[in-house]
Amino acid sequence: MDEQAKEIARIRDEAAADPSSQFVRNSVTATVHRLRRNDAHRSVCGIAITGATFRARRVDSKTYLPLDKLDDNPGILLCDRCLKHERAAALERELIDAAISGDEEDD
Repeated sequence: MDEQAKEIARIRDEAAADPSSQFVRNSVTATVHRLRRNDAHRSVCGIAITGATFRARRVDSKTYLPLDKLDDNPGILLCDRCLKHERAAALERELIDAAISGDEEDD
């Protein structure tokens, strides 16, 4: 494993262990990201949170909105890079809770 991959793994592990994690939701894509510890300008996966994107500048709105917790967020909307474990757990819960389709019911 090269040095860059080790550093990325270390940052992800630190973020996952941080009990006071903060999250942001992209207002355009609805994807949820985890902020880096001690750095509110970037997500764990490297996305710049501060500064408007081209689309946000055109409509004069914020691109990322703060979130306190991940509850009630569909797994598909959790970032697969900075919320890998949370996404897997949410997707698993959704599969378990999914209703059986009508063609699988016994009559």
